[in-house]
Amino acid sequence: MIDRQMNRHMRTWTNILAAAFVAMSAYSAHAVTQTKIVGTAATVANGDFDWSTPGNVTADDGIFNDLSSAMTTTTESSWFLDCTMSGNVFTIPAGATINGITVTMESQDNEAGPAVDSVILIIKSGTASGTDHKNGVGWPITLGTKVWGSTSDLWGLTWTVPDINATNFGIRIKCAGGVSGEALPAIDYVQISIDFTPLISAPPVLAPIGAKTVNGGANLNFVVTATDPDLTTPTLSAVDVPINATFVDNADGTGTFNFNPDFTQAGVFNVTFIASDGSLADSEVVAITVNNVNQAPVLAPIGPQSTTEHILLTFGVS
Repeated sequence: MIDRQMNRHMRTWTNILAAAFVAMSAYSAHAVTQTKIVGTAATVANGDFDWSTPGNVTADDGIFNDLSSAMTTTTESSWFLDCTMSGNVFTIPAGATINGITVTMESQDNEAGPAVDSVILIIKSGTASGTDHKNGVGWPITLGTKVWGSTSDLWGLTWTVPDINATNFGIRIKCAGGVSGEALPAIDYVQISIDFTPLISAPPVLAPIGAKTVNGGANLNFVVTATDPDLTTPTLSAVDVPINATFVDNADGTGTFNFNPDFTQAGVFNVTFIASDGSLADSEVVAITVNNVNQAPVLAPIGPQSTTEHILLTFGVS
């Protein structure tokens, strides 16, 4: 009972101190990036050639969206390919500051290529707007990626979290024929990355673990989990890990504790488990009790003994 009360008190004080530190750190929250592949895509007639299967750009699976016909001159162009997040929306936390938007397209060219940008506009509230990001860099000929924007590029617009989390947020893509020959681009996927700073940096949350019990000579194995409201993956660690025990951070918000106590380790081990984002942390002291197991006595080998008649035979047994 004392150990459980101690655990609750230590956990409470850890969270109180973490909350106080959050209040002092409201202006030093760290930037976070969330990346998602677009959820839907459709074409809009504008140019010479339609895209054959626009929905194929919603998965990184090697199934391509081809232009319906090759562009043979620099004056020929594709229709608009409007990609939005409907079906795979962003989940940026309320109050965050949007720092930048990066768009990545993976494609290849089925002819000599390359195609070039004609129109590259962000879609805000369902309307293509902002600064056109077309540039002179050709699209990939062999399978590769082309990137528009950056972690600090707002595309000439102001943004709120609802703008980014909306189903009609996305990117408009249009290409034109290249200068080196016929261009027949094929797009595998389009993804968007949002760099943002949370309103405040919140501490990770370690899921309750509770006291554990194991018999000497047996195995104790359990998984520790933690989450971070800032959408980062917490680092997990353990302090005062006993002999014959290990703790491994699985680098995915979980950690594995494994303990094989021997028969001499009966007692209570207080192990502290910690989840950290590099600045803030949550922790719990877990009492691990190793039960004393009653073992059968072990008779030391005696072996055969011999003596002669009328001679006393004496030997020890342990």
